[in-house]
Amino acid sequence: MLTFEIQHATICFSLCGLVIAMFQHLFGCSLRIAAFLLASSIGAGLGAHSVQAAGIAIQERIRSATSIPLSEPKGTLRFTVANAIRATPYLVQVWVPPGQAPSTGWPVLYVMDGKVVFDVLARQSALNELASVVVGISYASPGVQDARARAYDYTPPSVGAAAPIGLPHNPAGSNPFPGGGAEIFLTLLLNDIEPLVARRVSIDPAQRMLYGHSYGGLFVLYAYLRQPRAFAYSFAASPSLWWNRQALMANVAALHWPPEAAGVLSIMIGEVEAGGNPKDSLAAAFHRAIAQHVGPLATFESLPGKDHGPMVRASLVRTLTVLLKRFPVSDKTARSVVAKDWRP
Repeated sequence: MLTFEIQHATICFSLCGLVIAMFQHLFGCSLRIAAFLLASSIGAGLGAHSVQAAGIAIQERIRSATSIPLSEPKGTLRFTVANAIRATPYLVQVWVPPGQAPSTGWPVLYVMDGKVVFDVLARQSALNELASVVVGISYASPGVQDARARAYDYTPPSVGAAAPIGLPHNPAGSNPFPGGGAEIFLTLLLNDIEPLVARRVSIDPAQRMLYGHSYGGLFVLYAYLRQPRAFAYSFAASPSLWWNRQALMANVAALHWPPEAAGVLSIMIGEVEAGGNPKDSLAAAFHRAIAQHVGPLATFESLPGKDHGPMVRASLVRTLTVLLKRFPVSDKTARSVVAKDWRP
């Protein structure tokens, strides 16, 4: 029996190693990010509460065991911001385009899960053609992500948020992490983090943008509902609209601001993660609801062949492709870079 268990464990570790290597090759990410994606797939892909808990436990082991540093674009600035909720401060990473800032300041893209996003950006040579500052926000703790912290910061205040109900494939499942801190985090981003960024680099608040994936995507949608003109462009990838009995969906019906008060909203989801029926997804339902208020300012896109994990890079590439056309260093280089480098 012991021999069988050892052999079984050896096979499992070997398979995990092969999958991690495949993730590195497909997504162009570091070993740590690939291991995180594997753990996320195990935790979220099957949907049962026990499996979800096992996936979370694996993620925690990866965070505590690995010492491999994350990648980030050359010249990235770093600073931390105190966290009023917990002891671990926020980590803020700032990438600044080469050259002189416009007279009004650089456009600025804020990205949730900054460590993950900057790890992807480090492998995108076209980044130097983007005339926009990129600001990543995560946590100054070991590892890729702080699951408990992001579950609180990125989820909307709602009834039952302290003990939310719902998992990706199990609407009745109990979520292990309390939530409801999105309003506090949005205020922190605009009132505390942005001024600290502005001290270090010239930015244009009129060209402020926001990107997030998964819980981060949910936060982007919440921010759009709460302050629709705070961000000129908002990109929500694979938003976790299942969270806490789909609490955010009810907020769309309660909108009271006029369409002209809104910025541009892009909602993206992977065809695979939507079970092959993107039009039946919660993301599509949210788009239909918000489009009744803002019309063509809100768009919905399904990326063929993409599951939840691969959507990190695919949606980020989509986002940066849009911004590269909007804020290129030059029209000529933008066209060639889009054709060559920015593929999901």
